[in-house]
Amino acid sequence: MKKTVKTLVLFLITLLIGVGIGFEISEMILKNHFAKMQEFKRPEYFVKFYEDVINPDTNQKKVIEPILLKYHKRLDVFTTKGFKGFAGIMDSLKTELYASITSEQKKKLDEKFREMEKH
Repeated sequence: MKKTVKTLVLFLITLLIGVGIGFEISEMILKNHFAKMQEFKRPEYFVKFYEDVINPDTNQKKVIEPILLKYHKRLDVFTTKGFKGFAGIMDSLKTELYASITSEQKKKLDEKFREMEKH
């Protein structure tokens, strides 16, 4: 074989290996993302997720936890019926939480919502 043909074959093999590795990596990322979404359906994970973002004190936790559980239930019903109205539910959650948290906690929550909107 000519040198150029060998080079081309080697290049194509390398390219195919790279594409295969890329597919495997993206599949692993998607599986991880899907697993996290499944965990989010559990009430204790939903509450913990928002408490980690807000970091409430003991008194706030007593007020915030029932709010979060209420919205988890609404979102659970919502996800079984489809994704209509998701933004409205999340806005209502944010509004209700705002009444019980500090401005610094509001900033953290807003930042997390913006991060979630990107995905």
